[in-house]
Amino acid sequence: MAEKDEIREAILERIRAKKLTAYRLSKESGVDTSAIRRYIIGESMLGSLSISRLCRVLRLELKAVTSPRRPLKHSVWSGK
Repeated sequence: MAEKDEIREAILERIRAKKLTAYRLSKESGVDTSAIRRYIIGESMLGSLSISRLCRVLRLELKAVTSPRRPLKHSVWSGK
């Protein structure tokens, strides 16, 4: 079973709710229009800087959760 990309889902949900086009989001965020289009259709991923820019425009913020809903199966830093 594939793990959900919760950040991507939140971004896509907000884009739909605000009825933003990739072009408009690009103009407001500075992220390339074609990169946004590929991200929206699931063809590619965006880097952390681009994600940060989109989140700023979409008024989304990343918050730490004190009790995670599910533990990680492995360390992100271990490379395993």
